[in-house]
Amino acid sequence: MDNRDKTNRLARRRSDIIGAAARVFDANGYAATTMDAVATEAKVAKGSLYNYFPSKHSLFVQVFTTALGEDEQTTENLLTQPVSATKKLALYVDFWYSRLEHYKRIGGLILEFWASAARDDRQGELSNIFQQLYGRWHGRISTIITEGVASGEFRSDVNIPAAATSIMAATDGVTLYTIMNVGVEFDRRALETMKRGMLAGLTAPPPQENDQ
Repeated sequence: MDNRDKTNRLARRRSDIIGAAARVFDANGYAATTMDAVATEAKVAKGSLYNYFPSKHSLFVQVFTTALGEDEQTTENLLTQPVSATKKLALYVDFWYSRLEHYKRIGGLILEFWASAARDDRQGELSNIFQQLYGRWHGRISTIITEGVASGEFRSDVNIPAAATSIMAATDGVTLYTIMNVGVEFDRRALETMKRGMLAGLTAPPPQENDQ
């Protein structure tokens, strides 16, 4: 076996372990999950598991970041499309909505991470990861709004950080309610209402007659 084959095999095994750990964490929660249970689910020896991840904590962090990594890349791709800021914002919200059922399926994992980060010291690893994750998403939305202000699509007096925070709060809130299965069902009609509300707070008013 050459080095490339070995590297590919190790990468596949690591990916399999992460997938198995996600299932165990989601089913049992962080506290009740053991490395033995993960090894059994992944069909590897416990000793082999520690060759990939030195602790349950490091495995949990990797499971969560892997679960959301694909979404981050897709959103990054949205920012490079040659479309208006209004369209980018709509595409962002549409993509989030398309992933809502996925977030519901891994809801236990998401809630476990949020809870663990909240219990963590402000300088702890989970807290830092959460802050970095928030910062990246906030930055992407802020970039879209900044483009809209520059193009005249959005009002020039928009408070960009506050607007980005409001959009994140809206989507995170719906995600939480969906995971917890409370509140009204969030369907396509609700999605369009959300988008109209977001744009109403951002869109520049039509020019006055005396400005024409």
